[in-house]
Amino acid sequence: MGQRAADVVVVGGGILGRAIALELLREGARVTMIYPRDHGRDSATLAAGAMIGAFGELTPEHDGPSERARLDFRIRAQDLHPRWLDALRQMSGRPIFSTRGIFMIARRGSAEDARNLQHIRSKLDEHGRRWEEVDPGQVPGLAPSASHAVAESLFLRDDLTIDAAELMDALAAAIAAHPRSSSIDERVLAVEPDAGERGWVVRTRFARVSAPNVVVCAGARVPEALGEATLARLRLPVLYFAKGIGCVVSGAPPFPHAIRTPNRAEACGLHVVPRAGGRLYIGASNHYGYASAAARGVTPGELGAIVVDAVRQINEALRDTTVEELRFGLRPMTGDDAPLLGATPLPGLFLGTGTWRTGIVMAPLAARVVAAEVLGRPPRRENPFAMTAARAPSSPRDLNVAHLHVNVGLEAYHRARQTNDEADIALARAACGEYVRIAGEEADPRIVALIERLAARATIAGDVW
Repeated sequence: MGQRAADVVVVGGGILGRAIALELLREGARVTMIYPRDHGRDSATLAAGAMIGAFGELTPEHDGPSERARLDFRIRAQDLHPRWLDALRQMSGRPIFSTRGIFMIARRGSAEDARNLQHIRSKLDEHGRRWEEVDPGQVPGLAPSASHAVAESLFLRDDLTIDAAELMDALAAAIAAHPRSSSIDERVLAVEPDAGERGWVVRTRFARVSAPNVVVCAGARVPEALGEATLARLRLPVLYFAKGIGCVVSGAPPFPHAIRTPNRAEACGLHVVPRAGGRLYIGASNHYGYASAAARGVTPGELGAIVVDAVRQINEALRDTTVEELRFGLRPMTGDDAPLLGATPLPGLFLGTGTWRTGIVMAPLAARVVAAEVLGRPPRRENPFAMTAARAPSSPRDLNVAHLHVNVGLEAYHRARQTNDEADIALARAACGEYVRIAGEEADPRIVALIERLAARATIAGDVW
């Protein structure tokens, strides 16, 4: 069945997809959103701590021109948030819990914490942002164990926190209430050129929706949504993800402000963030991957690590809280470590992805940038994250296409681990083999070893990956 009822189709229901859709609606476009309503299981947005701070993840090792461009974008986006949130509350009629100000702490004896905090302090001064030193004993909610004492703490006055679930609910309500919006509850299988007219066809299992413009904001699943043929034409930087996990607890002591450490070992630092209803979000993890099938949920090891660290380094009373929710998300990344926003080399096809841990921070400004390009309007400032020829991979091998195949193979493999189904075993071998063929010498040796194991064994039920 085909339909053409929109000026723009937005693929994806995370923070960028919803923010861009709402901006397009406010600018007069007719918008259809397509994403499965159960997308939240591995949603980077719903798994986020949602700390709106441009400076919190800075480290001295990443201070070149590219990082300075990203910092400038985050600062401008952060400054939009208060008015953006107020407008969302008014449009949706929904609450969005938020707090102002974030404490950043450095653990005593941690040279990494001290170095990173000093770098953040210097950048705050450089950009004229408000901060102050606070005695660690005066930080509300901070009560670490004696062996994990805090050496110094800063209060960043301009930073915010948001309840990510309430933010997403408000965006959904504002979009649904708009007379020019519609939505389809399905997973997108491919985005293909419209053979009959100029534009694109978005194909799902039960529908074909055509539109002159399509914006793909499906996070870590952007390659799957684009489909192999369109993905191969785009020659994008390598797309992968960083898996992050967190949990929501109740029965905790009051935390009027978020408390976080600087980044540690490429992860976003340990953090405890207030949520609506007196609950707390606890998080800090970062595991890189390229096959979304391999990120199946929260592991006991991951959960134990963040909870134990939070008890020792933030507040010992957290050991007696109740875990209400476990969350994990696949944070989209690019091989050149910068977001992809706006037009692609294919007319009418746009992207919003690669924001890593800063999607919520960037959302208000990213939505303006992408919407302006879709509608053909002059941008207020140059888009620093455009898909230029310089960002195309230099290798003739398209690892994004290779990763599509390994995703299929790993999904079949994980099913076969439970059922030992011969068809799934055969599919796993074939799809992983196609991955190795395309990737060549860049193939992951773990996948090569998996193919050999599948070929040598008659049963894989209970196999350990």
